[in-house]
Amino acid sequence: MPRLSLSAAGALAACLTVAALAAGCRKDAPAPASPPPVTAAPDSATLAIADTLGAGAEARTGTMRVEGFDRPVALTAFDADGVPFTTYLPRGEFETRTSTGSDGRAEVTFAWASERGPSGEPRATVTVAPAGVSPDSLLAAFVREGAGQGRTVAADAGASPCLWAVEGHAFTDEVSGMTGIVCVGTHRGRAFRLTTEADPDRADGFAARLDVLLREWRWRDSGLGLEDSPAL
Repeated sequence: MPRLSLSAAGALAACLTVAALAAGCRKDAPAPASPPPVTAAPDSATLAIADTLGAGAEARTGTMRVEGFDRPVALTAFDADGVPFTTYLPRGEFETRTSTGSDGRAEVTFAWASERGPSGEPRATVTVAPAGVSPDSLLAAFVREGAGQGRTVAADAGASPCLWAVEGHAFTDEVSGMTGIVCVGTHRGRAFRLTTEADPDRADGFAARLDVLLREWRWRDSGLGLEDSPAL
């Protein structure tokens, strides 16, 4: 299946701003920006509704693409126990909620809390499944959880919105009015899922910030980014 890179983030932003894109994001969709999320129910575990960007967090300068231009932005590290990846976030932009379970499950929600709208804040959720769970199962669970709740997942459009994904789709929520993407992949035999969600008024701004998070993503065991570690 052809796949789009994270650098084609504008295609994802287009999915978020146009709810009618039931056909999903294609490679020739607009540019620049990034994707948006959905919250899945965590299993057991330590639920830390906290800002992991503490005062002592490692900080550095990066860039964020705004209105077609790369602008400098202060970044702080996200580095949570039990989560198999680290990343950098625009300073003060995200509230993070982290859940880890004894079965190896880990889930992190990155919420753009300062921009909460009528349907809630734009957010991205990363779910890393326990060993033995397939990407297909993670995707099926997402579809099942949305059944009867107004969520419509677009049929396969021939191109996943995520380069690293085994499979990915755009979706819309008819109840909340939010749009987003769901992508599933594997890393070292472990399946993981990224879901994003935002309302049209905040989609572009959220996409720009989420693009930073995805670009700075590094797996702990390899130091590779999402685009550097194919779905194996």
